[in-house]
Amino acid sequence: MPPLSERIRLTGTPIGRKVRIADFGDEIDPLQREQLHAYGMSAPQAVTVLQQQPMTVVLCDHMELALEHDVARHVWVEEGSTRFSRAADPGGRAIHLDPDWPN
Repeated sequence: MPPLSERIRLTGTPIGRKVRIADFGDEIDPLQREQLHAYGMSAPQAVTVLQQQPMTVVLCDHMELALEHDVARHVWVEEGSTRFSRAADPGGRAIHLDPDWPN
């Protein structure tokens, strides 16, 4: 694993950047962690950031996942240099991960 200095928060990743999932912070609830893994978000999966506002949206294995910032800020990624256009995957499905679910 790279040193912590090479990791950034998913919320700090520029739009269009392809990154690899490095780790999840302990602040993420175990049930949410299971959800993320079920949708393919686990180290070292590559994801592409599609938007940051009003939520963080990533493309993960041909599926768009929308994460509330309360979740996304505790996802640590390793930077890459590849850029991606959202128009390249118009058929992606969107999933919204809410930190308050199932409450």
